[in-house]
Amino acid sequence: MRILLIEDDAALCDVLQPSLQAAGFASDCCHTGADGLALLTTGFYDACILDRMLPEIDGIALLRKARQAGVSISTGIRCADVDIRNIRAGSSAA
Repeated sequence: MRILLIEDDAALCDVLQPSLQAAGFASDCCHTGADGLALLTTGFYDACILDRMLPEIDGIALLRKARQAGVSISTGIRCADVDIRNIRAGSSAA
């Protein structure tokens, strides 16, 4: 399984990505919403861990654009205030 980690906090990526790889997952990390959307729409990923507060495109807008582009994968959004807007945007995590 290949996971895309979209997180603007590089230090957090430095902790999460090796942990994912140690658990047997292939993973890539990017730090902006625009880069995340570009990678996510390649169809190369099975799942995505998505930060809500990203530069350029926030996580909710990114998820909405990805869904409109036909992306259909499991997505978890990392934020303190997950609400119904996230579910409507297409997140499988609430």
